[in-house]
Amino acid sequence: MIKRLKIPYTINQKIKNVYKSEEAVRYLSLIGVVFFIFVYMTFYNHHFIGVRNLRNLLLNISMLGSIAIGSAIVLIGGEIDLSIGATVSFCGLVLVTFIDKYGALAAILSCLTCGIVIGSVNGLLTVKAKIPSFIATLAMMLIIKTITLISFGTITKYDTNATFQSVRSGTLMGIPYIFLLLLIILIGAWYLLKHLILGRHIYAVGGSEDASRLCGIRVERVKFITFVIMGGLASFTSFLIMVNTKAFDSFVGTGLELEAIAAAVVGGATLNGGKGTVVGAILGVVLLETMYTAFNFLGMRADIQQITKACILILALLLSSRKLSKA
Repeated sequence: MIKRLKIPYTINQKIKNVYKSEEAVRYLSLIGVVFFIFVYMTFYNHHFIGVRNLRNLLLNISMLGSIAIGSAIVLIGGEIDLSIGATVSFCGLVLVTFIDKYGALAAILSCLTCGIVIGSVNGLLTVKAKIPSFIATLAMMLIIKTITLISFGTITKYDTNATFQSVRSGTLMGIPYIFLLLLIILIGAWYLLKHLILGRHIYAVGGSEDASRLCGIRVERVKFITFVIMGGLASFTSFLIMVNTKAFDSFVGTGLELEAIAAAVVGGATLNGGKGTVVGAILGVVLLETMYTAFNFLGMRADIQQITKACILILALLLSSRKLSKA
């Protein structure tokens, strides 16, 4: 009788354990840096941990967080979306314009529809026309910006409707409703990637398209869905920005795509796909927004802040490239 060898861990389990340990180290590192910034800035200026500043910080995290989640999902699927900022601007202007004419519900549905349509076009260009997502979404960014300027001009539009006043000023145990909406999106995205078949397919497709096809996964369909999710989250972000600022113009979303991608990469996503988490993306957003707030308290000039943001993006991409070279 042949005895079977008892193997305590399969190769697959070992890989998962290593990846989980990497995630834990990354999470702890990001939290540690944020904690250090808070401690330093508290000694520098005690108003940094004041209620007003913490509320503003949560609102800023909320506005960038939803598109960072979308960027993480697209990156995990092995693609990239550069039309995020333009989509946010266009959808926000649609929302502000429609809310007075047709009411809140029609405005929200129109805003969401625009985001989903833009995401669908990005997906079709990538999976059907076989255009690299970098080029396809870059072209869409230029097209959407042009349409936005033609349709709405450069005039700032204000929300004169009181429908969202309760959302704008409401809190639950001191936490703004806007931030709670982000937490709902985060939990939904986490559950999608962690427990649903679609989430596993997104990781598989990002890791290896050929292997995914051999396993029977519909690669094109999965990639298309990631772009649709991104479009929907971009429109949701425009809603959050409008609720928070009560105003919108054609340039509100400028540069948001780079910040969202940087947050996702800092949180563990790679440009090669197959890795990353939405929790890591949110922690990346927390780190970036905490740094931006600290820059303001330190009196850093706006142009220097822009250069610093660009350096953070470059550093994040370098870390991603280094990780890929080791893989």
